[in-house]
Amino acid sequence: MTPGRWIMLISLLLVGGVVALFTVQNLNRMSGLSLDLFFVGFELKDALPVPYLLGGAFGVGLLMGILLMVPALFRGSSSGGAGADAAAGEAWT
Repeated sequence: MTPGRWIMLISLLLVGGVVALFTVQNLNRMSGLSLDLFFVGFELKDALPVPYLLGGAFGVGLLMGILLMVPALFRGSSSGGAGADAAAGEAWT
């Protein structure tokens, strides 16, 4: 195993440990959410645990990031090898 893989493994274990500890410590903390848009308002019926809300927010952000990258990946695959790198770079500018 290369040193880079060891660093990634240790980093993954540390982040996973912090996330697990946060979840265990905050599972009983509840939060009710509401959104008021002046002309209409929304509110959750029941309060949800904070780790669920943060997990949902992370999941939505990850999904949005993937959906924004998909067009760049398809543009790159039609033009060949160097185009894929250029298309991926366009997504970040």
